Amino acid sequence: MSRERDYLFSNIKAFLIVMVVFGHFLELNESTVINDYVKMFIYFFHMPAFIFISGYFTKDVEKAQQKAFSSYLVPFFIMTILYCIAYPFIARGLVFRVVNPIFAAWYLQVLFFYKVSMKYLVKIKYILPISVFMSLAAGMVPVLGKNFSLQRTFALFPMFLLGYYCKEEHVNKLRAIPKKITVSILCVFAAGFYIFNHQYQLTYALLMNAESYHAVGVSNASGILVRVLIFCIALLFISLFLNLFPNKKTWYSYIGDNTLAVYSLHGIFYLYCKKNGVFQGVSPVTAILIELLVSAVIVFLFTLPKVNGLYGKLICLVTTFENNRIYGRKKHVEESTV
Repeated sequence: MSRERDYLFSNIKAFLIVMVVFGHFLELNESTVINDYVKMFIYFFHMPAFIFISGYFTKDVEKAQQKAFSSYLVPFFIMTILYCIAYPFIARGLVFRVVNPIFAAWYLQVLFFYKVSMKYLVKIKYILPISVFMSLAAGMVPVLGKNFSLQRTFALFPMFLLGYYCKEEHVNKLRAIPKKITVSILCVFAAGFYIFNHQYQLTYALLMNAESYHAVGVSNASGILVRVLIFCIALLFISLFLNLFPNKKTWYSYIGDNTLAVYSLHGIFYLYCKKNGVFQGVSPVTAILIELLVSAVIVFLFTLPKVNGLYGKLICLVTTFENNRIYGRKKHVEESTV
């Protein structure tokens, strides 16, 4: 894969990580037309796009499986432990959750499942249509919920597979579309979504893909329709991003290459603001603008080389310790059987 192509996805990821942080801060505001519109607009695409990109870079399924532990499971437990330590100070009480992941740790858990299993799943004939069927059907199963992120694992798997099957020539065809057309589509969609949402009042919980249709208060038919709508809108946005973002190195490319620390740690600021009502009493538009600025600052701080490097060293330290522990145990068993 060319170096140039890497910058395209780095640039997209830089934008997406800002939207992730921004989307979480929007949850602190009171429900208003403008706040709900911006929040739902973001939630339609930001995590599905991240899942798609992760799938795109999982072409080598053997390597993905080998690195799944250090790249996703270790960061998942580190994030869980850090939040457990911080919770008494930034929120309320002591929380340590693995079965039902804390805050946004579900993403790391889901990617671990994908990366470990892709080696076997891609061998299944018609796995893509099967995954779409299972995604839609999963919403009808009440026991598939937040525990072990099972609902999200099934719901978002088609996006991961689409990323996996997406090839460079597909990206090049999308980039060949005139940007005037792309911008026009984006503007039309933004206006259409505002009108549609105002008319039908979509259920925000459905966009989270965390629980069954029944659990969020909609019928199976409505839930399936909305999930299909989410797929279509997410794919539309991914296509727009692939077309609009530059494939050259930019001043923000490095942010897209260093999103893990931001994703894992920004929730500490979010939970502190939530506990202390930082944005309470601020006018809706002003709150949104301030939160966007705060989100950009948080992303900037956590992608600084020293901060990002320190978090990376922590992951390496834990991974090395665990590998040595496992290797030592295996060696001990081998010696015992000689």
